[in-house]
Amino acid sequence: MVEDLKHHNLRVPTSDTHGVLQQTGTTRNFVFMSRVPGQPLDSIWKTLSPYQKALVREQLNVTFSELRLPSFTSSDEPGALYGGGTPRWCKDTRRETRVADTPISNET
Repeated sequence: MVEDLKHHNLRVPTSDTHGVLQQTGTTRNFVFMSRVPGQPLDSIWKTLSPYQKALVREQLNVTFSELRLPSFTSSDEPGALYGGGTPRWCKDTRRETRVADTPISNET
């Protein structure tokens, strides 16, 4: 997904992926990636003022708007990442391909 975000040239901060390693004899996978600059929000949230929290919310609104911009390829096109169909189905291919039981129409 990170590489796909970079492909679309979004202004969303993303890490660089350096490699993936599967632990022998297990289903564990490890992804080696760089850190995105900044502080983890959970480590500073309690110290932020209401005004600062509102600024964070606005920044997240911009980020999520950016994430919604790319168009999706249909599932029968080469390189389809997001599932397909009408209405669109959610497809998870992390370990094995799983398809949602019901159509996905929005974030909820």
